[in-house]
Amino acid sequence: MEIPDWQARLSALECNHYMFEQQIHCDVQFRVGTHAQLLGAHRYVLESRSDVFTVMFHGPLAEKGVVDVPEIELDDFKEFLRFLYTDDGPVDADNVLVLLYSAKKYNVDTLVRRCVDFLADNLCAETACFLMEQGHIFNEDGLRMKALAYIFEHARTVLGGPHVHDLCKECLVHVLRSDKLKAPETEIYETALRWASAECERRGRSDSGWDRRVVLGSAFCHIRFPLLPARYFLDHVMRYDVLTMREKLELTRYFLDSEKYPLQTFTARRRAYKEPPPLPKRQPHLPKLSENGRGGSQQAGNGGARQADAQFLSGSVSDVRQRLTARQPSARRVRMSFAARLQIFESL
Repeated sequence: MEIPDWQARLSALECNHYMFEQQIHCDVQFRVGTHAQLLGAHRYVLESRSDVFTVMFHGPLAEKGVVDVPEIELDDFKEFLRFLYTDDGPVDADNVLVLLYSAKKYNVDTLVRRCVDFLADNLCAETACFLMEQGHIFNEDGLRMKALAYIFEHARTVLGGPHVHDLCKECLVHVLRSDKLKAPETEIYETALRWASAECERRGRSDSGWDRRVVLGSAFCHIRFPLLPARYFLDHVMRYDVLTMREKLELTRYFLDSEKYPLQTFTARRRAYKEPPPLPKRQPHLPKLSENGRGGSQQAGNGGARQADAQFLSGSVSDVRQRLTARQPSARRVRMSFAARLQIFESL
């Protein structure tokens, strides 16, 4: 929007911004994006904010004509230049990565810090792997380490999600080799296999056990197989071709007798993850004791049995004999209920 008498009404900063928006007296032209659209700017402003632009316009290989920026689209490059003119502008999920790329390319550290702070503030289980990878790509160790620390602390949630595939192999090694990873080794092993399966697909390789090991490369040796439960190792590792016969033999001997057969290839060093304590067993229901120390219900039951015996033996001998003849043994044994068996088992 044109502003009448803008030189008198606007501040110096607003005047510079207005000249950029209205493309007034621009002395440098950029050919931007895949459609090679032209965008003008002012060398004085660009050089005052970026030493890269200073070298670009005044160095031994100074640009004399139109400057080509084919990898950044027009709207994104305008957002970047607008920040150089005003030191302000929105940084959001839609433009943060392209702004970070532009700021790194032209060495605008103030914008780099804003983008990195925005990404760090949005760190969560869904973004941790992606942000670690972006920190690696842009050589931002602060962002990478923050994301890595989050992955260590919330390993079970992060590794169980699909975003672990965003990691390159170098970043995956940083995750798998750490003692700070709070996840059981079974989940770490399965995460490594899922990453390898996705990498096989990206490379166009077959998704076999040995191909997974090949694409894992140096990351494979950071899986701590001796920490796997022996039964899990037999059921889920031995049957697949991710280990050589020599490695399978070494691990099998270790599981049988770790003192007699020490490890040569793998490490059994524990990670930060701790197994949750087992659930307490249910205590069997015991009858309350009476004053003399015997169970009240048992005492009542014994009294009723004595009374029944006395009634059974009352009368003449012939009457008792007749009652004995009438009493027949049970034809089949009474089966104990499952609940009764479970109670006896838990009380052992």
